[in-house]
Amino acid sequence: MECAKAIVAAVAVVFMLVSLAVIGSYGYVPAADSVRIGYASNFFGLPLFVAIDRGYFADEGLKIELTRIEDNPTLVNEVSAGKLDLAVAVGAPTVFSAYGIANGTFNIIHSNFDTPQVITSFIIAKTNSTISNLEDLAGKRIGILPANVHSKVIVSELLKKNSIDPAGVVFVDLPPQLQPQALEAGQVDALYAFDPVATILMDDYNATLVMPVDRTFLQNPYYGGSLLISGQFTKERPEAARRVVRALNKAIDYIAGNEPDARLSLVRYTAISNRTALNLRSKFYFLKPTEINETLLQNEADLFFKKGIIKQRINTTGMVYRG
Repeated sequence: MECAKAIVAAVAVVFMLVSLAVIGSYGYVPAADSVRIGYASNFFGLPLFVAIDRGYFADEGLKIELTRIEDNPTLVNEVSAGKLDLAVAVGAPTVFSAYGIANGTFNIIHSNFDTPQVITSFIIAKTNSTISNLEDLAGKRIGILPANVHSKVIVSELLKKNSIDPAGVVFVDLPPQLQPQALEAGQVDALYAFDPVATILMDDYNATLVMPVDRTFLQNPYYGGSLLISGQFTKERPEAARRVVRALNKAIDYIAGNEPDARLSLVRYTAISNRTALNLRSKFYFLKPTEINETLLQNEADLFFKKGIIKQRINTTGMVYRG
């Protein structure tokens, strides 16, 4: 009996050694690390969508768990609490406001910026409208995103810059899904709109482009929003966090060199058509963590505080996670 046991043990050892030899010959692939990602379905999430579709996360041994969350404050709360590892496509006002309250619980990784060549918002009027320039907006009703102080400030500052009193303008809160119908029905005279709504209005409703809004009149480049990473994630799983950054960096490189093809990733995650994705009037300018200038972030945070977009002054030092 003892002899039989010894033989079985010996065979087991040999089998283990052979298995290790085979693994060593063909390369061992570790079990994928799970990464919990919440995202809003807008085009600012393009680096995430491209990284998934092109297999960059898989290449890094990462398994992605996606949750669609359209509400920006909820995204930030979840990533701050460590319930999400990443929050994708969060607007700058929400990022700054939350950072002032939950400093250290999340960081910026990749961000989108406006430049004079990269425009992401537009003023749109109805087909055959008499509105053709900013001066024509005096005394008119302008639709903006609901409870969006940021949009109101942008339009107001733009009007003041062109010697138009914003006090004579009526701002009307309109969620994106209602903006086309509201414009067509005459509930508003114009819209301050972002893509894809702006492109859908012009392509499907034959709406009039009054002007692209170059937000860099306030700061150049103008920080629009970010992908956020959980502080808990970077502390407890630093190597996985670095792999996430590498995957997204590859996606940004791909977008820069292959934008028409990259745009098609929006179709799966934002429910827009191929035609709209390819025709988006917006351009894309995403920066990697090592490319983000914290001084520019600080200047914009100070601007937001001065204009009442955020309620407290914040310090952006250390806000960017660089891997």
